[in-house]
Amino acid sequence: MKVLEYRIVMPLTLEEYERGHLYAVCKSSRLETGAGEGFEFLVNEEFEDHRGKGTFTHKIIHLHSRLPRWVTLLLPSDALTFEEKCWNQFPYVRTEYSCPYFGDKLQFFVETMHLEDDGSSENVHGLEGRRLAKRKVDFIDIAHDAKKKSYESRIKHLGPDPAEYHSRTTGRGPLTEGWAERAQPVMCAYKLAVIDVDLFGIAKRVEKLVQKQALRTEFYKTHRKLFCWIDEWHPMSLQNVREYEASTKQALHRMVRGIDGNLDGAEPETETIFGMSCVTEFGKSSEGQLQGWTGDSMCDATHLFSFEGMEALESVLPVGGDMSDADLWASHSLDVQPWWNVQLERCIKLRAQLSALQREAKEEKQHRPPAPLVDPARRLQKMREQLLSVLVSSSKV
Repeated sequence: MKVLEYRIVMPLTLEEYERGHLYAVCKSSRLETGAGEGFEFLVNEEFEDHRGKGTFTHKIIHLHSRLPRWVTLLLPSDALTFEEKCWNQFPYVRTEYSCPYFGDKLQFFVETMHLEDDGSSENVHGLEGRRLAKRKVDFIDIAHDAKKKSYESRIKHLGPDPAEYHSRTTGRGPLTEGWAERAQPVMCAYKLAVIDVDLFGIAKRVEKLVQKQALRTEFYKTHRKLFCWIDEWHPMSLQNVREYEASTKQALHRMVRGIDGNLDGAEPETETIFGMSCVTEFGKSSEGQLQGWTGDSMCDATHLFSFEGMEALESVLPVGGDMSDADLWASHSLDVQPWWNVQLERCIKLRAQLSALQREAKEEKQHRPPAPLVDPARRLQKMREQLLSVLVSSSKV
């Protein structure tokens, strides 16, 4: 078992952090979801217990592209899907993660307390005994973190750098060296993570993977974006952000499952391509040019076409992982309708070819003699041997 306490200082008030963090999580979910990858809301509802009222959310997280290749090669697809259950009673938040494939052998949770200080409070979670002795404190600096260069070299779409970003709305930033000691306002998110892995032979390796990939990296990314998107969410009220969260739930469901239909119940003009619901008709200006709009019927254009040949979209649309929806669509009118039609036709043909291959594979499987039954215990032992072999070879390197 690992017990880690991450402390993330932010130049915000508690009220600002509540709005900003919710907005950043929703927007990041939209940008990182598509073609079977990313986040999917199952439940988003109010609840009440001894702590008071709060919001409960239940998500499915599809992690295939986020994990190291050696993990995706060894494990079945079911093992790459996690469940996230979150009880948000700000300033207290509890989030639990589990993998149905492994049951209670792989699970971890994060308890967060938000305080208006600079991260100097000790044992805000009231730990005792063994957990207090095992706890390790890790400060995450969104502007000058010790692992900043490592993150920048291996993580795509980190977005603007808080060390260089200046907010026009609040006048805050850039965050120079030692900013946390001078910042006003200031608050800190104290995130206590408890990781419990009971997988024979690979427990420590998996604990390290969860610590590095699922926790610290995500906390760093999300809080960087929270600050650098401040001009987008700061004018919004908490009610506005809650409405954005509700619309995100439905948008993510369509993006992951490729289900047609928009939020208003009207029939959308879309084409489902490689499991993604893509808008095929755009509004046109009086000159007949392509004109975008703000709304949930559109996702970030960089995610509409992620396969080979679609990179050209980025060269004609002024898009980016850190550009707001308003900046992205409200102020641009581009004459790319002929190009779009060509690319759309190509996508439809590729989709037809894929469907044909899937039908052929299904027919072949139906005529194939049944495979001999495999003892689950032998299959599990074989997987363990393969995994240990990979771990040994990687450690030698």
